[in-house]
Amino acid sequence: MLAVAGVFAQDHEGLKKHPQPKVAATNAPVTQAEARATFIKAETVLRGALGMPASSPHVSIPDSDKPVGRDAVVAEMVRFIAVFKPKVKMTPSPVTFDARRLQMNGPQRSNLALLVRKGAVAPVGPLATSKENTLTVPQFGDAIGFLMARIAQMTHLPSSKWTPYLRPEGEG
Repeated sequence: MLAVAGVFAQDHEGLKKHPQPKVAATNAPVTQAEARATFIKAETVLRGALGMPASSPHVSIPDSDKPVGRDAVVAEMVRFIAVFKPKVKMTPSPVTFDARRLQMNGPQRSNLALLVRKGAVAPVGPLATSKENTLTVPQFGDAIGFLMARIAQMTHLPSSKWTPYLRPEGEG
């Protein structure tokens, strides 16, 4: 045991040390290129996890340094859900929300309402209720995380072994 502790306590001389990247907090909006790269990575990861054939994602967001608009994010989320529709195993109950709170006009408003109803977008999150047309990195990250969590939920059947509310009464 002492020998193992000694191995972990060594200084690791001779190993190449990589500099840690500097991460700076920013309120700058997410660029189209960043959003595009995120959707491509997310689709690639989910395809692998769900056993779907690899494919080049057809992301509609251009590779540009301009800020990505909330409407473009909503459109891409709708496409994203459609890609994984063949793997859906359960449909959760619709989320109830006050549609008057949605702060999006134009053709993507109905898609935003659909995503909120499906539980893929937070009903009072910045993607749905912000008066700004752009999202910051934390806001965009939350929106993508919310979407990924809902897709994971819809594409896997719950097991009574790990889901207490599915167990017969008295087990527990």
